[in-house]
Amino acid sequence: MTRACRTLQTIALGILLCLFVGCDPKLNTRYAATRGDSINGLSAFLQALRYSGLKVDTLPFATPELGDTHECIFIFDNHPGAIDKKTVDFWRKIAQGYRVSTMVWVVENGDATPEYWNALLKSDRLDDKQKALAKNERDASLAERESGSLRTFSISEGVFYGMDRPRRKATEELTEVKIHTKVNGQANGQDDGQVHSSEDRLIKAQWPLQRRLQPAPDVETIWSSQGEPLLIEDRLGRTRFLVLASAIPLLNASLADPGNQQLCEHLIELTKVGQRVAVIPNSTWVAEEGEAEGQKSETQSMLDFLKVQPLPWVAVQLVLALVLFCWWKFPILGRPLQSSSRELQRFGRHVEALGELLRKARGRAFALGRIREWQRVRKTHGKKSKEN
Repeated sequence: MTRACRTLQTIALGILLCLFVGCDPKLNTRYAATRGDSINGLSAFLQALRYSGLKVDTLPFATPELGDTHECIFIFDNHPGAIDKKTVDFWRKIAQGYRVSTMVWVVENGDATPEYWNALLKSDRLDDKQKALAKNERDASLAERESGSLRTFSISEGVFYGMDRPRRKATEELTEVKIHTKVNGQANGQDDGQVHSSEDRLIKAQWPLQRRLQPAPDVETIWSSQGEPLLIEDRLGRTRFLVLASAIPLLNASLADPGNQQLCEHLIELTKVGQRVAVIPNSTWVAEEGEAEGQKSETQSMLDFLKVQPLPWVAVQLVLALVLFCWWKFPILGRPLQSSSRELQRFGRHVEALGELLRKARGRAFALGRIREWQRVRKTHGKKSKEN
């Protein structure tokens, strides 16, 4: 427990520093960002995975080799609709890998933006102007949450789960999450490997519930709240397939809450079956033919590709190198052009040039005088050389 406590303390301190630094209208709210200071990012969750002794790889998209390279895979779905059949077939193929044993599918079901603004308003560290701005941002985020943009679908459409949108009362009370913990025979002194009883554990967390998860009738519920499933366990071949109803307990701003810290710790313990974990911040995958597939409703563009870290920094450096190269090669600001000196070494060229200039001067007497003067100087110079 010492390592777990140290992990949770590090997470809490880091997130609180990010949470109360001020009221910035340009708040970074990018969902499932693996780097940076987004309040809806995954930096703290990744840090907790690494502190628990796991080797964590963050990947821009899923590939068919994942089943043979990682024991556990976290997929943060970035599409509010149901999982299509092609995606199910892809992950079923991943589950056939000899190494993967657990997959965690995290549903996009809200974020921590309204709770962030509420925490700022309760901190008593804002002046009147900042409070007004924070209230406007909070109301805007709440309106977006209640706009009904998150889709609903039945279990028959969703293969693994369905989502509906029940009527919920607006409240700031904590959600009471019940964790169903199995106790096997060995823990009770009987080494028969069968489940005999369960111990329920209650955790109060800042987890505003939105869409409701509808699991299949034969799956196991691991987390629930007043009978509503929050974390379920299904099977995909030989692989455990966990579905988390929302990523809110794992987001940066949410992990400032002690209850969410406990949920995060429990999820890590549930999935800690190996030493190598893959975290994919979207539901995009690439088939063997190299064709990009996934759950995004909009067509992927080059700009979407450049959003994947560290590609933005690479692109900036390439553009800068191109600008410097063009500047170096520019004929005025760059290196001066070097003319050939072979023609300058021929003395006859000088005579021809002088004659051309004298012709343009149109002074015959002047030109003859210059020639006689040159002959005189040459003879005088020759006599002095012989005397010496």
